[in-house]
Amino acid sequence: MIAMTDEQRNASETTQAAKLPTILAVQASGSASLRLTWSDGIKGELDLIGVLADRHFEALRDPGTFAQVGVGEWGHSLAWASGVALGADMLRHEMELTQMRRERP
Repeated sequence: MIAMTDEQRNASETTQAAKLPTILAVQASGSASLRLTWSDGIKGELDLIGVLADRHFEALRDPGTFAQVGVGEWGHSLAWASGVALGADMLRHEMELTQMRRERP
């Protein structure tokens, strides 16, 4: 077991957090899909039809409301005027899973 001081632990967490990509830009590209640009240069499309099926995201099922998406504070989320937000880490994970599925033979 390696013992770390609080200062070392905080520095380690800060370094890890700094490495996580953030969202630079977002544009609705359909009634349930987004085009995202990340701080590490990755760009891609993400279909959120499955996410929007959850009752918590009912407000975003309206295409006009969905299209009003914006990048949240510091690029760590996407946000809508209705108060709905999606975290960048979840979005990146979903985007990577989608890409892996597309690449399979």
